[in-house]
Parts: sequence; structure tokens; C-alpha cells
Amino acid sequence: MKRFIAYMTLALVTLVALYAEDSILVLRTAASLYKEKDADNVTWASEITGGTVLKKASDDVVNKNIVTKEKTWKDIPFYAVSYEGNNYFIQTRDSVSIENKKEAAVVVHDAVLFTKPHPASFRNAWVEAGTVTAASYDNGRKIVKVTFFDSASGIRRTRYVMAENISWEEKDIRAVQLLAKASSIKETDLQKEFLDNAVEAADSEELESYILKRRNKILGISSFGEDEIEDIDLFYANIYTDDDSKVNLRFSPGTAGEKACLIESGIPVSCVRATTSQDTIDGVSAKWYYVTAYKHGDFEGWIFGGFLTLDGAGPEELEALDSERGL
Repeated sequence: MKRFIAYMTLALVTLVALYAEDSILVLRTAASLYKEKDADNVTWASEITGGTVLKKASDDVVNKNIVTKEKTWKDIPFYAVSYEGNNYFIQTRDSVSIENKKEAAVVVHDAVLFTKPHPASFRNAWVEAGTVTAASYDNGRKIVKVTFFDSASGIRRTRYVMAENISWEEKDIRAVQLLAKASSIKETDLQKEFLDNAVEAADSEELESYILKRRNKILGISSFGEDEIEDIDLFYANIYTDDDSKVNLRFSPGTAGEKACLIESGIPVSCVRATTSQDTIDGVSAKWYYVTAYKHGDFEGWIFGGFLTLDGAGPEELEALDSERGL
């Protein structure tokens, strides 16, 4: 935990307080802050993550020279900014200028975009969960104005979204920033620590669910929510492995599910529920199935469909499962 706090202090973004009279910048991607060396020159100071919100000292663009040991780049356009109580410069190309009277916010799940502040202006476009925006504070309104950087088109966009899709909570914004930082970390244990803290930091349940899915994807772990599970027609199958090894039975579907016990190959089971989409394990794609033993022992839980075979079942059931497994 001490190591995490140290990294967070040095490398992560702590949101600055945003006031109505301040001009705001949102970083497009990870970018460098520069400190003033003298009236004409700046040097590198630190790296900060994409989505960081900064305060501009003014709307004026100033030209500075970037000085390094090897080379000097002449007449680079900068904004003067304030970050964590210190004065820096950020290259204009790395940031999006946001209009006044907005506050930092984050999209908690994929949200429909509107061109005007009423539902009739619906567009066939979305803004993704986890997008950091500058948004007019809710104040009881159902639709709010947001400004964000569209990474697909490379431009700033100003649109409207339903207020229920936006969170102004600092915890949620920090959780997204932790997630962004974790994505750039190569050291496995430290990356997992950042990802776990991103999940814990989220204040919104919907954003926590989004970050958890991203965490599991980055770590190569599969998981399925209740909305990804459906009841199916009862069928019977046998647990099967090529080498007669035992199979993990889990309390929830996906490799993120807690292990309940190990089940021997050859045991017959009944299947009553399944995930709506497939998972891929060791090159085999299949759904997860909720199974119950009906001859050997008394257990129930989730098993990966790649470990099920329909020996003794009818031809239609066998064809359906083999087709799902790509056989």
C-alpha cells in the first residue's frame, strides 16, 4: 500500500478545484508538463495521464523553446497552466480547451449523444464509459452539456447526454485515471495493484462494473454479469477432459469466479443456465454452464462449456454443443 501511495503521489493526477471563472483544459492523451527555465525557454518537468483536467492561466498562446541536452526546439506553442498548485506549460497540441462554467465529470456507462438539450435531438452516436469530460453541473436537469475529446476523429466535441449517465464525483474521475495509469504499467504486480485500486476507488456502481470488466480484460480474466446469463432448456452432459484431469467448479461464471471445488472427468451433470456469450480458454470457445450433479455427489455451480460433452444425448443436442465449441 505504501508503494501504491507513493506512485499515486508522484505519477497520478489529483483533480484541481475548478471554479466558474477558470478556463479549463482536458488532456487528449498522456503528455508532458514543462517548467520555465527563463523567459524564452522551458524544460521537461513530468508526465501526466490522458483525461487530466488543468486550469489555464489565460487563453493566450505563448511560444517557448524546449531545451534538452541534445537539442532545442524553437517556437513551440504552449498554454500556461496550474497543476497541483504549481505553474507549468503544456503544448497546445496535447490539450483540448473547454469553455468556462463547467466541472470535470466522467461518463459512467456508454451514453447516447444528443445535439440539443432535449430527447428529440437523438443522434446515432455514443460516448464510451470512462470518458472524462467537462460538463455543466446537473442542478436537477435531465440532460447536460458535455465537452470531450473524441479520440476516433481527433477533435473536440460538445454534445448533450442524460444526466444519469454522468458522475461529478472526484472518486469516479480518479478511478478512471488509475485505470489509465494501470494500462501503461508493464510490471505485472504493480499493474494489478493499480487496477484493484481503480475498482475500489469508483463511487458509482455502474462505473465500478465497467472498470472491473476492463481490469479483468487487461489481466486476461473473464467474468459475466447477471445481465449476461440466461435460462436454457434443460439438457444432460458429461464432464470431460482429454487427460482425465479434474475440472474447476466455480460459484460464478468466468475465470474470475471463485473456485468451489474440483470435479472429476466423466461425471454426468444437468445444465439449466448459460452465459449469453462465449469465453475462450486455451483456444477453445464456449459458453459457461450452470450444472448440477444428478448421480455422483451433491454439487452445483459453473463450468466452462469446453469441459462438457453430450455423450448419450440426442443428435440435435450433440450437434448444438459441438458447433458452439467449434468441433
